[in-house]
Amino acid sequence: MEIEKIKETLQRMEENNLKSYNAYLSEIRKNFKLTKQLEKYEDESLTRQTLSKAKEKIWVDINSTIIDIWRSIKIMFEQEELVIRAKSSIIGIKEDLDYKLGQATRIIKVLNSRTKEELEEL
Repeated sequence: MEIEKIKETLQRMEENNLKSYNAYLSEIRKNFKLTKQLEKYEDESLTRQTLSKAKEKIWVDINSTIIDIWRSIKIMFEQEELVIRAKSSIIGIKEDLDYKLGQATRIIKVLNSRTKEELEEL
């Protein structure tokens, strides 16, 4: 009888031990899964940080490019204004020269139509 009790006690102990061992293995599996999830989240976080930094760099580059392009556009408008002023000055000078050419032609005609004596009187 005592041997039977001892066997039953041993069997219960083995069952309890097996349950504890299975619970321990289950906890290890959970910890392993949590560790893997944590690694995954860390990788995703690093990826997000890297993407965030890349986006920030891209936007800084785009902003810098836009600023450079805007400066060029402003220079183009200034140059266009200078070209318009230059054209206006050229037109004014051309008109002035045309007027002076007309005056010179008239003076030459007057001088050619006068005699030496008439010219001396002037």
